[in-house]
Amino acid sequence: MRKNTDGYVLIYVVFVILFLCIVAAGTCTAALNNLKTQAAYIDQMQDKYEAESNIEQFMAEVCVACAEISGDEYCFTSDTEAIAQAKEDFLLKIASWNNAYCTKTAMGWSASGLEFVVILETTCGSTKITAEAVFLPSIATPSETTYDELEDTEDTLYSYAITHVTSEYRSYTLESSGGDA
Repeated sequence: MRKNTDGYVLIYVVFVILFLCIVAAGTCTAALNNLKTQAAYIDQMQDKYEAESNIEQFMAEVCVACAEISGDEYCFTSDTEAIAQAKEDFLLKIASWNNAYCTKTAMGWSASGLEFVVILETTCGSTKITAEAVFLPSIATPSETTYDELEDTEDTLYSYAITHVTSEYRSYTLESSGGDA
């Protein structure tokens, strides 16, 4: 009897097709995992940028609002008193400033008395930022001299005005707790 050898190539074709299907499934799985990782990374970066914008917004709003602080009248006998009152008003303005996205954890004047330091925290999604911001107000102390003819004396009285405020970071900590990226 003779052996029938018809269709023996069909077995090889089936094996090649199965092999190509396995390779295609592996390639698609790897591509899908990469897409998921990229999507998680994009979400993480959006959280980071939103948190950074919250800190920047607070700093900009304080700089604009505090540049309008001034003493209404000449009532201080020395420029030191006027500067002390300006610093007190600056502290009160920042302490009363409310920002829905940013929390002040500590604040006060530095040892030199030239810088106002604020520790800010904000959280957005899985990102938390803690920043130490420094505000540098420029305080002008205009004076007015009055002459009292009855007593034959000159009195110099001072006022204050914060002409502009600049800000900068002293430290900046970015923490991310999560995400698949």
